[in-house]
Amino acid sequence: MRRREFIILVAGAIAAPERLLAQRAAGIQTVGFIALSARVAAQIEAFEAGLSEHGHRPGVTVRIEERYGGGSPDVTRRQIAELLAAGVRIFVTAGSNASRMIQEVSRDVAVANPSASSTEREEATGALARPVGNVTGIDTL
Repeated sequence: MRRREFIILVAGAIAAPERLLAQRAAGIQTVGFIALSARVAAQIEAFEAGLSEHGHRPGVTVRIEERYGGGSPDVTRRQIAELLAAGVRIFVTAGSNASRMIQEVSRDVAVANPSASSTEREEATGALARPVGNVTGIDTL
């Protein structure tokens, strides 16, 4: 083996792990799961199951940061601010109050509120023909 080939081989072996780690870290999206109330295991389990059905694996392809206010709006607002400061740009809320609190602080993040009624969602998002805001949800007929 020539000297030049040896240097290229060693340099590649040293640089490869950094590149692999950088690619893996860049592919993980952090989602904030916020609830004004205490933790309800069924909600987070359903959310994780839905992610899995669409090819996402919590802890591998997506990181979920759970926060629960325990009934305190002040605690919930502080938790939202912490997650925003940490760079979270996607939120899932368990209740309309948490969605409103996120909207009070930022309109630059995506908020999904699967438990909102259609009336609550229209207040947050506007009509289907004239959408406003950053909140979406699920409606059942």
